[in-house]
Amino acid sequence: MSCWLPTAVQAQLFDPAAYYEIVSSNGLVLDNQDSEVEGTKIFLNNRIPGRISQVWIIKNMWGITYQLITPLSEKSIDCDSLLTEGAVIQKNSSGLEQQCWWIKPAGNNTFTITNRISKMNLGYPDAGLPGEPVFQLKADSSLENQVWTFRKSEVKIDFEKMSINTLAQVDLKYVYENYFSDENICGLL
Repeated sequence: MSCWLPTAVQAQLFDPAAYYEIVSSNGLVLDNQDSEVEGTKIFLNNRIPGRISQVWIIKNMWGITYQLITPLSEKSIDCDSLLTEGAVIQKNSSGLEQQCWWIKPAGNNTFTITNRISKMNLGYPDAGLPGEPVFQLKADSSLENQVWTFRKSEVKIDFEKMSINTLAQVDLKYVYENYFSDENICGLL
């Protein structure tokens, strides 16, 4: 088995306490569409200042690869174990190879984002319009649809408030699904 180790960006390039917008060559940003659901596709979208679903934590993994984690759901961008071109999704952060990405300079302050397991680049197959899913594509750093910039975000996230709301939604859903039926819910209210 051969070992393919491209020149990766130095670990100190990304502040582990900061949030970043990952910006396509046409100015759109990666967005998980405010989803906390496992398996949700990642999309391109117009930048909306302060939108949590458009910022990412760039977590260094073993000094050579990175996980791209949304603070909204604490899920990572994942190639879904595909070894062919296809949409990328968010999955629970596990640190497995399908969630590890090399970030390599492509010139002019742009970078390619290459999956460790598939060796394919993050990109978009079409015109790259808002609302289109992001794919992993056969790596070609000369194509504009496969190069990205990283913009440090000023977004502020209140994790305490966010986690309380998330837990409350999960708990209420669990209680309703497990203890109430359509027949008796009116009698309990």
